[in-house]
Amino acid sequence: TMHIQPHCFAPRHLIPAVFVLALILSLLLCPVNAAPLGALLVVYLAADLAFAAQSALEQKESRLLCLITLPFLFPAVHIVYGAGTLLGLLTPVKEG
Repeated sequence: TMHIQPHCFAPRHLIPAVFVLALILSLLLCPVNAAPLGALLVVYLAADLAFAAQSALEQKESRLLCLITLPFLFPAVHIVYGAGTLLGLLTPVKEG
């Protein structure tokens, strides 16, 4: 069975969850004002492309493959990890 291990959880593990919350909140604000979502996506896209390029340049082989795939993999991992963290934090712990 799975057990919660609080000592394995650091504050940095909450960053993807905060990102997912920001996405949800900015999506909910879209009917009123789409600027928060636009700003969030522009900042994330810039960081995504910068880190993908940096990671690709650090590779000895398959630089182009890294440059093409990482901009898609980073958000997939961040959103899934963040959603999983939120669900884990919101799900009641069953003792037993």
